[in-house]
Amino acid sequence: MYGIVQMDPVSGQALTAKKNGRTRLWIHGRAPSDSGGLRPTHGCVRLSEDNQDGLVKAIKAAGGSGKVTISES
Repeated sequence: MYGIVQMDPVSGQALTAKKNGRTRLWIHGRAPSDSGGLRPTHGCVRLSEDNQDGLVKAIKAAGGSGKVTISES
């Protein structure tokens, strides 16, 4: 398992989705599809498993909680 990073929307369309009941907005890993690319998601950010593993390790090394805040500028 490569870990999941929870995203916490604070503005924009992501916040609207949260207010309308959207849950589980994550950054997560997944193996490539048969065509070689990553499968589409419905609001999540999907990384290769190696990149996800690196992200989770970097967050832990920095003492972070694994939670990302989303804000549109």
